[in-house]
Amino acid sequence: MLPTSEDEPGRKCFFNARSFGGRFRLDLGSAIEIAQINSYSWHLSARGPQLYKLYASNGSEPGLDLAPRRAVDPATCGWKFIATVQHHSERGRQTADSTA
Repeated sequence: MLPTSEDEPGRKCFFNARSFGGRFRLDLGSAIEIAQINSYSWHLSARGPQLYKLYASNGSEPGLDLAPRRAVDPATCGWKFIATVQHHSERGRQTADSTA
């Protein structure tokens, strides 16, 4: 379900503010070319910024660890670093970011 207003935490996915965050892993089923990734934020204050690193894998890299521990840099275990996203928004505004 998508949000219909700026502060509906039950309809959004996020990590707690001022936490160490976490990781999302998406499996697209097979290796495909991706030209662009769009991400969106519609949160208030501390939950608004988008701050993350993007990694990718085609699944065939030697030594690939699909779930590296928090202290492990994914680039050291088969993942390719793509980009760092650092997008800070104004309070309560919808924001978007693209990584091409």
